[in-house]
Amino acid sequence: MDALKSALQLTKTKNVENRLTEEVVRAKAMLDRLRNIARLMHAVLGLDQKTIAEIKGRQRKSGCVEHDLIVVYNLVSAIN
Repeated sequence: MDALKSALQLTKTKNVENRLTEEVVRAKAMLDRLRNIARLMHAVLGLDQKTIAEIKGRQRKSGCVEHDLIVVYNLVSAIN
């Protein structure tokens, strides 16, 4: 994320932003998505163990809850 921020800043500094319009737009969109992922990751990591155990212990999980749990486990595994 820092490299992307630096690259965007460099396009402004070198005054080439208008020649790289499409790339700058894509880079800004990607940076927004990365910021959102980081925000969600911190929210997931902030869950207390009681909440995680309660969600995990439910007998019937809807499809979206099960998908969300898979994402949470993958995030936690990637960080640990």
